[in-house]
Order: sequence, then C-alpha cells, then structure tokens
Amino acid sequence: MSLTAYQRKRDFSRTREPAPRAGAAAGQRSLFVVQLHHASRRHYDFRLQVGDTLKSWAVPKGPSFDPAVKRLAAEVEDHPLDYADFEGEIPAGEYGGGHVALFDRGVWTCDGDVEAQLRKGHLQFELFGERLKGGWHLVRTRRGRSGHPEWLLIKQHDAYAGQREADDLLAGVTRPPAATGPASKTAAKKSAKRVATARKSPARSGARSAPQPRRGRRIDWAVRAAALPAARRGALADAPFEPQLAQLATQPPAGDGWLHELKWDGYRLLAVIRGGTARLWSRNAIEWTAKLPDIVAALERLGVEQAALDGELIAGNGAHQDFALLQSTLSGQAQARLSYVLFDLIHLDGIDLRASPLHARKELLAQWLGKPPARLAYSSHIAGDGAAAFELATARDFEGTIAKRADAPYRSGRSDDWRKIKRAHSDEYAVVGYTAPRGSRSGFGSLLLARHVDGAWQFAGRVGSGFDDAQMRQIAAALPEKTSATPSVPVEAIDTDLRTARWFAPAFVVEVFSRGQGRQGLLRQPSLKAIRMDKNLRDLRSDAPTARTRNTKGAAPKKKPVSAARETSPGKPVPVATATPARKKTARAVATTAPKKSAANKPATNKPEKKSAPGKSAAEKSASAKAAPKKSTRAATKAPAAKPARKPTAAAPRLTSPERVVFPDDDIRKQDVADYYRAVAPLLLREIAGRPVSVVRCPDGIGQACFFQKHRTAGITQVDRVRLKEESGATRDYLVVNDETQLMELVQFNALEFHPWGSTAARPDRADRLVFDLDPGPGVTWAAVKSAARQLHDLLAKTGLESFLRTSGGKGLHVVVPLNPGCSWNLVKRFAQGFAASLAQSEPERYVAVASKAKRNGVIFIDYLRNGRGATSVASYSLRARPGAPVAMPLAWSELARLKSAAAFDLHSARRRIARRAQDPWSGIDEVHQNLARWAD
Repeated sequence: MSLTAYQRKRDFSRTREPAPRAGAAAGQRSLFVVQLHHASRRHYDFRLQVGDTLKSWAVPKGPSFDPAVKRLAAEVEDHPLDYADFEGEIPAGEYGGGHVALFDRGVWTCDGDVEAQLRKGHLQFELFGERLKGGWHLVRTRRGRSGHPEWLLIKQHDAYAGQREADDLLAGVTRPPAATGPASKTAAKKSAKRVATARKSPARSGARSAPQPRRGRRIDWAVRAAALPAARRGALADAPFEPQLAQLATQPPAGDGWLHELKWDGYRLLAVIRGGTARLWSRNAIEWTAKLPDIVAALERLGVEQAALDGELIAGNGAHQDFALLQSTLSGQAQARLSYVLFDLIHLDGIDLRASPLHARKELLAQWLGKPPARLAYSSHIAGDGAAAFELATARDFEGTIAKRADAPYRSGRSDDWRKIKRAHSDEYAVVGYTAPRGSRSGFGSLLLARHVDGAWQFAGRVGSGFDDAQMRQIAAALPEKTSATPSVPVEAIDTDLRTARWFAPAFVVEVFSRGQGRQGLLRQPSLKAIRMDKNLRDLRSDAPTARTRNTKGAAPKKKPVSAARETSPGKPVPVATATPARKKTARAVATTAPKKSAANKPATNKPEKKSAPGKSAAEKSASAKAAPKKSTRAATKAPAAKPARKPTAAAPRLTSPERVVFPDDDIRKQDVADYYRAVAPLLLREIAGRPVSVVRCPDGIGQACFFQKHRTAGITQVDRVRLKEESGATRDYLVVNDETQLMELVQFNALEFHPWGSTAARPDRADRLVFDLDPGPGVTWAAVKSAARQLHDLLAKTGLESFLRTSGGKGLHVVVPLNPGCSWNLVKRFAQGFAASLAQSEPERYVAVASKAKRNGVIFIDYLRNGRGATSVASYSLRARPGAPVAMPLAWSELARLKSAAAFDLHSARRRIARRAQDPWSGIDEVHQNLARWAD
C-alpha cells in the first residue's frame, strides 16, 4: 500500500505523528488498533494491518456490538504501522488537529484472501483486543463526498454480540487535556459527559471490555479425570511443563500397542489454564500468550479452572505445504486461520494425569473437547496399523506420523515411547569424493555427492549417516586410489570440512534419502538408503535435461559405453555418453547428438565474424542459434542480452520430471517446453524483462487444472520481485523476470504462458505499450479477423501511431502500439476505449466494444481492457496452454495476407521460423517515439 497521501497531508516538523519508514515489524502478527480522535468532529479511527501498512477508516459513532446497528466507516488514507503506538496531541491547524487516544489494540484474523475480500467490498474478520472481540464485517456501499469509499462496520452475530457501544467502554481511555478555546471547551465537555454517563450506568459501570463467553459446565470433569488409572490429585504450576519428545525412526512400529497420529507441520505449543486464564509456551519455554490471543480465547471458552494440554499450532490443514503460510501469518505478512491441534491432556481440574496411560488420556481429552470451540481441534489416531497411518499421511502430503505407546505415561524428555517417522524422498547421486573420518569411524567420514544437470556434474552435498558396518566396508573398497585436493565438480562454497576433502571423478552410484534442498541446492538431512552398484553413471543422466538437435543424417552417432567404475585423472569428470529415456517416437522427435565445441572454447583469433543478415539484432542472432532445430555449421557467438534483460546471476534450477506429459495430444513433455524456452530466451526476455509478469502454470499438463499467478510465492527463490500497490490498496510482491535463470525457474515451476504488464516495474504507472486484442465471436471468418487487423493498422497510422502485429496463439490477433515516452494509464485506457467504441459505432455489423458474450455472435470484440494498470497480454514467443502448443508470434504486416490462423506457429515451427528469418519483424519497436499526449485534454 502507498503512504504517499499520508505523507503529503502532514508536516512532520510540526506534528508528532510518525513519519513513514521502510519495513514492517518483524515477527508480529497482523494488528488492529482503534484510536479515539478528538478532531473537529469526534470519531474513532479503525485501523487494520494489511501487509506493511494500516488500512484505515473513520467511524464517527464508533463500533457497536449490536448486529442490528450499521455504523458508517469512511475509508481514509493508509497509515504507517508505527501509528498504532501514537497517542497525543496533533497541533491545531494541522491535518486532523486534536487529541488522539488509544481505545483498543490487538490481533485481527481473517479466513481467505484479505485483498480479494477488500476488492469485492466485503471483509469478514475477527478481533482479539481488550475491548473489541469476536466477528465483524466491513461492507462497502458507495463513494463519499471526499472521493473515498464508504463502508459499513457491522458486528457479527456471535457470543460477543450485545447492546454495548464503543462509548460504553471508555474506562481507562486517556482523556483529552484541558482546552482553552470555546469550541475546544465544548468538545471537552461533551467527551467528559460521555465518560460520566458510562460510569453512572449500572450496565456500563467500569466497562473496559466485552465479557468473555464460556462453555457451560454440566459434567464434573475432575471426577472423570480422577477415575483414570494412576491419576492423582496434584497442583498445577503457572509455568510451562517439560514436553515429551519423540525419537526418529525409519518405519512405523508393528503391533496393537501403538497409537499412530499425523505428524503436524507446525509449532509445538504447551497450554496451561489456571483460574480460567490460559497461557501458552513454545517447547523451549518461550511464552506465546500475547502472540496468540485467538488461541487463548478459544482455550478459555472451554470453561475449566485448571488444565494442561499439549499440541501443535498449525495453519490451514497443517500439512507440509502449510508451514510457510503459518510462518507468514505469525510475521504479519499473511492472514490465515490458526488452529491448536490437541493430542494430549496432562492435567484437568486438580487431577494430574501424567502417570495415566496415553489411550485413557486421549479418550478423556476427546470426551472433554466434544465439539471444540473454533480454533481448537482434536488430533485423532489409528490404533495398531502403523503402515496404513503412514500411507494415509503420505497421501495427504503430511510430514509423516508419530507412533506412541498406547499404555505409556507422559514422560518429559525424549524417549522411545514416542517415535516420529518422517516421509523422505530418495534419489540417486554419483560419489565424487569423501571427507576424513572422525571419532571411531574409519575409512571415510562422509561421501561427497553430485547430480547431473544440463550436461554437467553439479555438487549436491554430502551424506554421513545411514551407513552400517558392511556398507562402510563396501564403500571403502570402491573408493578410487587416485584422488585430489581439487574439487572434481564445481562447488559454490567450501566449508571447513571440505578443505581437507579428497576428490575424484564420478565413480559409482548411491541412493540417498533427503528432505529436499536448501538455498544453495544442497541436500537437507541426507541419509544413505543404498549403494547402487547395479546402476551405471549413465543412468543418472537419463533424467537430466539434454539438448535435442537434429543430426544431419537423421540418426544419433554411435558412442562407446563408459564403465561406471572407470578411473580418470583427478579433477576431470568421467565422460559419460548421453542417454535419453525410451519413449514413443513422433514426427517431431529428433535424434540426440553431442554438441560441437562452442566458440567460447576455441582459442581467440583476430578474424572478423561472419556478418549476419541485415537488421538482425544480437538477441535475434543468439535466439536463432539456439532455436535452430538443425545442426549449426559454425560456432554460435555469445550475444549480449537484449535490454532490459541481464546476464544470469546463478545456475538454472534443475528440471524435475522432464518426461511429464504437458500437451497430451501432441506427446510434448516438460523437457520439450524447457528446451523451447531456453532456445527463445533472448527474444522472450526482450518482451518481459524488467516488467511485472503473470504466468499460467499447469503442474499436471494442460489436460488438468491450470492457474494464473502474478504474485511471488514461497518456493520461488531466484525470480526477482517488485512491491506494487493494487487497486484495493493492498501491496503485494509481483514476479519480475530479468534473466534466463529466472525464466527457467518459472519453467521448472510448470509455467507455460507469460503475460507482462504494459509498463515496467520501475515505472508501473507509465504505460509504454497499448494492445488491441481482436477476439472473433462465433461465425466470424479468419479472413474477417485479418481484415480487421489491417483496418486498425491503417486507422492508427492516420492518427500518427505506428503499430505492430502478433498472433495470439488462440483465435485472434494483437495490434500493439509502442508508447515512448510513456503515458498515464488513465489516458491510455481512455484512448483505447474511445478508439474501440468509435469503430464499433461506425461498423456495428463487424465490431463490438463490450465484453458481453451475448453480443459477440458474428462480430469481433475489440478488447481494449488489457490497457489498464495491472492488466496483461500474452508476450511474443510465449507458449499458450492449448492443444497443439501454439505460440504467440510477432509478425511483419507484410506477412498478414498469407497467415493461415492465429495458432499458425507451435513449439516446433516457431523455432524453425526464428532460425530461418532474416530480420526480426519487430525490430526497432523500442526506438519508435510516439505517445498519446495530444489526447490528454
């Protein structure tokens, strides 16, 4: 969100209000604050943290706890987070002059996407403050006289609803200082009268907060707890208890004496209730009570005087993919419902249950919770069948299971009574070295591993656990005698243990368990699974990306197989023959050949380079060399990236699942998509680099669900981002691709389509591209679409605007108008809408300028809606997620007459076209100087 309006309205040399500063408070949940503002008109300022600012509304009469009362809430400018701490006087004559007092402050939560709800005009949320609690609604109604939207603040029907008003809860709120002017004295008297009235009213006397609802007690739970085996009376300390911890196991234990629970992916949380008041601690005895008022409130609604519980704090479903959401919510950067999943009951109303068997404790816990209050949940279990429980956890993408002895007491500390079985993935790696042994181990300490990526070996980390004695002896015998202190594979950073490591060329294969990769691409928590002497080093290359180029004779050259155990000179990788997995041949399948030496590997000469075709750019030459499906007759020269792309700053990510079918009707795999984008990267980057970009991702191919993504999310590490304010006022991180490495990371994340903004990330409010999308309705011939594109070109030319042509890869054509220098989005949209509307009015039998499908039969929709801030259109050279793998292709206007369809080019023919064309049809588009300044008035 932007703080420009906030800053513009204030003189910080005169007011004590906080000036904006970068960054939100780290490690704090999203806060809300309500301030009583004695300005020219007394009102309450209602503020919700959204991202790194406070979304703000002025509520003249203050919040009401009566759901039948709808309070006006006028949206005002966003405020900085530091404003939540502001109390005091704003000088008279300054914006908002008057006294500001803190009325309430706390945490607020919301289910779902906050920004989407704000855009829609209905935000449903919960407050956890001292005075304001429970569910609330903000509903947008209209725009007020100030031009800001007006909303209604409404209390939700829940246990906190009632007849109270904000003015009934003024006890303890700082009163304004004595005033001197007549108007100020009157305002002060009114304020004092409100406070006095609240104090005199029996229903309002001393009111500071809404009463806390509690569950009615119909059962004496102390009696039930005392009936458990080994239960005894005992005092409960107002302090965290030491939790029981699990030992790591490789598989679930067998037998009926075990209970198997899901291993929740969250934070361990210990709860103690004394005198009906709950407190929370982490497993390390760090208090979390203030951080989790929503969980505290839920526990206190249970209606007991004393209890001690053990559980896990989760977000979402508590599965592996939800942990990042939990972290973001706790840091205030996201909103998600948090839940406390309870799996053990240690104490209940004066009865110590630690010595009771687990199955009895859990049975009592389930009975006591019954239908638990919102934000509390019971962790169920499977008795006996550990394999089935683990299979279920794996299928639901949980981290694993926890096996617990059913008849065991609660023992603080780590013991064999609880065993955690984590889901792990395994993969195969080449052994390229070892570290020195330590302690009682002999032979070696850990094995150094490498994976094969893009034709080269890459360091993957080391594995030092999981070996038994027999494996230690087997590996020691297989280690090469010739070693070197020089790494045989590229290593980004040498840690202390690697300085004395011994290296050799890839020698044999091991299979290793791991829990993914860290930031540097190294394995996390690796453990040996097996020594794979049955595997050849060539097998490790079968899953790696390989360059596919057509052999001039149509067959792959024969290569001699290389033994997996072949020794080479230290520091040099084993020359392994290229291999690709067997798969169905298609008419477009090409044979694999070994790449020739590139120019970069040849000795430098002073001979001039062979001249390329006239008008061909450096990026065009580079892309042509990459894209050509036939073998090049000369070495490709390394061309500088076209502006504003930059050179890759890191190695491209490894392509996983290269054989996954993406276009099922065409047998096009993920590897084919990656090869295409790597080939056209210089040209595509010229279209998208430096711009906010949205992508269409198809994780399971176009035959399954695809989705549109514009924000940078967890897991994407190399793609750049830019923080932009959205129409709703929210600020989000947008994707920005600046080099080939970043492009290929999105391809690895199954991105098929790329849709850039019509402006740059540096100047998001200045449009430099205008796009008309000609979208034919049913019954419109292809000839009519081409005629429409030509007519738009001619009409734009008459206004002095040069335009460029592109196939959409779908049904229509794009007419693109460069703007240099750029224009405001308001002007661009006004011009585009007026141009489309005038054409539709003059020829209604051919065109329509409204998006209604009911009106598009037999006519062409001139889609001007892509010309707004945040709107996108597909980039030239982008694939489309449609059958046939079509490509959006830039064309010269001279090519329009013979163009067969909007999807005339596909993943294969596009590369052939790029390779054989003499000139880029959009050459010079960035040098065209034109804009819409004449239409500004």
